[in-house]
Amino acid sequence: MLDSYFSLVCIALLLGGIGYLFLRLQRLQKAKAAVQKNEERFTLAIQSTNDGIWDWDARTNEVYFSPRFKQLLGYTEHELPHVFGTFESRLHPEDRDHVLQQIRDHVERRVPFVVEYRLQTKSGEYRWFHSRGQAAWDEHNQPIRMAGSIREVTERRQAEEQLRTSASVLAASTAQIMHSLTQLLTSTAEAVSAVSQTASTVEEVKQTAYLSGQKAQEVTENAQQTVAIAQSGEHAVDAAIAGMHQVREQMESIAHSVIILGEQSQTIGDIIATVHNLAEQSALLAVNAAIEAARAGEHGKGFGIVAREVKNLAAQSKQATAQIRTILNDVQKATHTAVLVTEQGTQAIEVGVTQSIDANQSIHTLSQSIATAAQAVTQIAASSQQQVIGMEQAALAMANVKMASGQNLDGLQQIETAVQRLHGVGQTLKALVEQYTGRNNNGGENATHS
Repeated sequence: MLDSYFSLVCIALLLGGIGYLFLRLQRLQKAKAAVQKNEERFTLAIQSTNDGIWDWDARTNEVYFSPRFKQLLGYTEHELPHVFGTFESRLHPEDRDHVLQQIRDHVERRVPFVVEYRLQTKSGEYRWFHSRGQAAWDEHNQPIRMAGSIREVTERRQAEEQLRTSASVLAASTAQIMHSLTQLLTSTAEAVSAVSQTASTVEEVKQTAYLSGQKAQEVTENAQQTVAIAQSGEHAVDAAIAGMHQVREQMESIAHSVIILGEQSQTIGDIIATVHNLAEQSALLAVNAAIEAARAGEHGKGFGIVAREVKNLAAQSKQATAQIRTILNDVQKATHTAVLVTEQGTQAIEVGVTQSIDANQSIHTLSQSIATAAQAVTQIAASSQQQVIGMEQAALAMANVKMASGQNLDGLQQIETAVQRLHGVGQTLKALVEQYTGRNNNGGENATHS
């Protein structure tokens, strides 16, 4: 009975073991199928993705590089050794320390491993790659393995570099433009101020030119009047010279008449002397006749009367001749004085004629000079008028320049505002580029190491 029970138990245990083994076998088959399915899925994933896959065994330091990984570096499937040194030796010298430090930070402090670096290809060229990885740790927090992928981003990095360069150039250019605009605004403001001052000066010059034109017109009128007066003076001097010639001729005629009068006075003196002598003789004859009448007595009374009358007449004649002689002497003296005065007057007239001729020549020269000056003043007046017109046009032009300068200043201020905004956009773009490239290179936490 006991043996039968024990046999049943053994059979049951055997059947249970067989069932357990059968279940384990089923589970192993399912696990194998799952692993195979996962391997197929992994293989399909590797074949379908454009990324290169790597798997680093931290304990053996072996690294699995997928065919795509090798292809990205220009190698065939069997050309790269599957060791960590293969990866490390192909890192760019400027990226090596940074990438190794990122790996240490990930396996030691579990910092996410997202980094970009340069790897040397088979041709010797360095290409940029974006890499992600994830490690696995044991129960003692020791890294067992680390797997990840790489994707070539050379074109993007070049585009980012060009974008960064363009952003820097844009920022520098806008800064330079702002600096130039500031200087231009300062210069334009100074130019506007100078134009305003110039416009004021032109207005003052215009007023001065206008007054000069008026004065020149007045001087022209005065010059014309002076020319007329000079011409009148020239005519008057000509008339005076003609009169002086007539006076000289009259003085010469008078002098000739005075000389003749003096000669006649001399002749009259001689006649008077003769008359005086005759009077004396008549008086003597009258005395003799009176004596003879007295001797005749009665018969000689009438003759005596005649003799007395003749004596009286002789005495009167003698007295008259004496008076005439005195008067004639005075006339002769006056005539002599008149002759001297006439000669002096004639000489003075000669001098006057000469001086009048000289004065006439001087007045003629002065008249020509005044006429020339009047013509010049007329030209000056015309030039002043043209200057006034020119200054009015210049004032109008300066007003237009002033308006245009003000408009230019407003436009430059608007341009300055726009450039400041553009500069702000450039700075923002530059910051965004740095932020974007930094995020792509270090998962948004660290800046790109280059």
